[in-house]
Amino acid sequence: MMRNHYSESDPVFNTRYFLRLLLSCIYAFVAFAILRWFYAGDSFCTRPGGINLSAFKLAFSITILDRLASWLGMLLGHGSKVFDRPVWIRALSAAVIVGTILFFSPNWIYQAYRVFRFYGTPADVTCLFEEGYGMVFPVTVAPLFALLTFARELLQDWLSRRAILA
Repeated sequence: MMRNHYSESDPVFNTRYFLRLLLSCIYAFVAFAILRWFYAGDSFCTRPGGINLSAFKLAFSITILDRLASWLGMLLGHGSKVFDRPVWIRALSAAVIVGTILFFSPNWIYQAYRVFRFYGTPADVTCLFEEGYGMVFPVTVAPLFALLTFARELLQDWLSRRAILA
C-alpha cells in the first residue's frame, strides 16, 4: 500500500504547514510596517481607525493575495526543470502576479472620478489612494511587495528543505 505524503499526521506536512502559516504572519506584519511607513504623512484618512486600520486592511488583503499568488506560482512551476528546481519559477511567478495586481489596483479601486468602488464597505481603504498616493503606489509600493513575495517564496522553500533534511 502506498503512503500518502500529505496526510495531516505526517510530521513533514505539519512542518510545511507551520512554515507557511508562520511566514504568512511575518509577511502580514512586514506588509503593515511598509504601508504604515509609506503613509506616515497621509492626512486624508480621517475615518475612525484612521491610517492604522486602513493599512491593516490593505496589508491583510495583500497577504491573502500573496498566498493565492504562491499557490498559482506552485501550479505554474510544477513540473518545470529550470535551474534544476522549480523554486525559481514558482517564486518569480508569484512575485509577478502580486506586482501586477498591486500595480493596477489603484485603477481598479477607482470606479469613476472621485468615486471609489468599495467606499463605505468593510473593505474600504480608499483614503490610502487619495491625492498623490494613488499615483505613487504602483511605482513604489507594488514593486516592493513583489520583491517581498519573491523573498518569502525563496525563504519558504529553503526552510522547507531544511526541515525535511533535519
